[in-house]
Amino acid sequence: MRPTKKQLKEIEKFAESSAEKPGKAHDIDHITKVRKFAEIIAKREKADLDIIRVAAILHDCSIKKKGVKNHEKESAKMASKFLKNLKLDKDFINKVVHAIEYHGSRLVKNAKTLEAKIIHDADKFQTVGVGGFCRLLHHFSAEKKLDLKDAVDEIRDVQKRHYNVLQTKTAKKFIKDFYQLMQNFYRLYDKWDKVKIK
Repeated sequence: MRPTKKQLKEIEKFAESSAEKPGKAHDIDHITKVRKFAEIIAKREKADLDIIRVAAILHDCSIKKKGVKNHEKESAKMASKFLKNLKLDKDFINKVVHAIEYHGSRLVKNAKTLEAKIIHDADKFQTVGVGGFCRLLHHFSAEKKLDLKDAVDEIRDVQKRHYNVLQTKTAKKFIKDFYQLMQNFYRLYDKWDKVKIK
């Protein structure tokens, strides 16, 4: 059984209650954007939209839990339990859970479904480009308390790693221009301290 409109609303409410406060890296805005981009990729890659929709909504549902070392795995467990309580089809739940569990960059190489790869790519889109830069700058400077240079170095590394592990042709094509824009920015940034005024 696929989720009804009523069940989808319950899933959305659960995700909203599990998200970080507005302005944090994993707030409801992040979840909404991952869902939107995942649905766009899914349509072009001919993936299962119902699995994509639910997995995108729940992909970070454990993010507020303290002491979690692998939020992908923990989110998969929480999603599984929640979806079982909604009496959804076992096969459907397993596919959603797999997509959530393998959406991390370190784990996606073990993903067995197109849907898992799409959730990964949609999530990584939130770190690449100007929007991703702003989101990560807040994370590394305001939350992790790094100075500006160290924060920018971390962001540059994250963007490069995430861009290099994109899984779908659609994401690679769409994100390429955003990534190139940031590479131009970093070239200018590196020259900043070396500028000499004659």
